[in-house]
Amino acid sequence: MNRLLARALPLRQSPIVRTSLHFRTMSSKTPITSEVLILRVSATDERFAALRRSAAQQGGATEQYYGEEKALGPFRPAKAGEAQPIVWVIQWPKTLPENFDKAAFTKEVTALDAKGAPETFITAFDDAALPRPALDAPLTEFATMVLDPAQISSPPIAKAIEKTFTDCYDAPDGGFTGGFWGPATSSNPEHDKLYMYYLGWENKQLHTKYSQTPLFALELENLAPATKNGWAIWVELKRATDL
Repeated sequence: MNRLLARALPLRQSPIVRTSLHFRTMSSKTPITSEVLILRVSATDERFAALRRSAAQQGGATEQYYGEEKALGPFRPAKAGEAQPIVWVIQWPKTLPENFDKAAFTKEVTALDAKGAPETFITAFDDAALPRPALDAPLTEFATMVLDPAQISSPPIAKAIEKTFTDCYDAPDGGFTGGFWGPATSSNPEHDKLYMYYLGWENKQLHTKYSQTPLFALELENLAPATKNGWAIWVELKRATDL
């Protein structure tokens, strides 16, 4: 099994605090569609900056992050002679402005990629605040699982999909800063049933410690019969402020 996958749950609170937070978030939710793009482009390329501004000013995506992908595991190693790609996170509003041409924007993004084929992952969240602790973390992990669609309705598999996330809060040595998860789609047609986990960590060392525990392995083992693939994308993100 891919041992780079991790799990996460926001800090547990008392029932009173949980109720208060629930009431507040229920009254002020901001639904989003989160797009993670893997681009072969320089972070200083003015065309990249122009597209960030376009996404914000025309597309309403005023929350964006980007950073160079880190080769911190065997599943996405650095390639000799090639610069590491840029990970760009765009938090689109659930409903895009009527005058924004998303298809034209996507064509511009594709043209920006050095190979004309950026990787894309899209996950919907009921509230922009849910994945934010992972995006603001010192180290962000986008953990992914591709599952057999025929098996995900099985109660044990459905439970394990969620517990793959929730168990992470109990990492013995800590290090998790928050995040969220959900079903996703990608630019790869082979990813017929994809789940994306947005996970924040203090550092890779604490994640590695957690990955060596029985707790980490438990639900991954339960998911093994349904798992077709899995990997992690690591990045130190910074929030775009030039929008």
